[in-house]
Amino acid sequence: MPWSLDWFAAEKLAKQGLQVRRVGWTDKMLIHKGALWYLLSGATQTVVTATEFAEAEFQARDWTDQPFDADPCKAAPAYNTEPIVYGTWTPGTIDQRPAPPPPGFPDPS
Repeated sequence: MPWSLDWFAAEKLAKQGLQVRRVGWTDKMLIHKGALWYLLSGATQTVVTATEFAEAEFQARDWTDQPFDADPCKAAPAYNTEPIVYGTWTPGTIDQRPAPPPPGFPDPS
């Protein structure tokens, strides 16, 4: 029950015959047939055009194969849920220290 797929993972599922969509899409699904992509909205199926499918869709990380009425609370955990793991640090060796956290994020140490 993935909810946070990138485009490449969603594309693989679609090419296996599943319908995929962005989580925010509440009225359309994307399907793949042969060499074409289709938007399925209700009983209407149209070929996807460049104006309907932009760069934002390729960069999005909210693709899912779940139906509109699926419960996101029962979903598989999102990506990046593993704790931060640093290598062993030898005192006095600066290049082995972990990088500081990005600004605005808590320091994990």
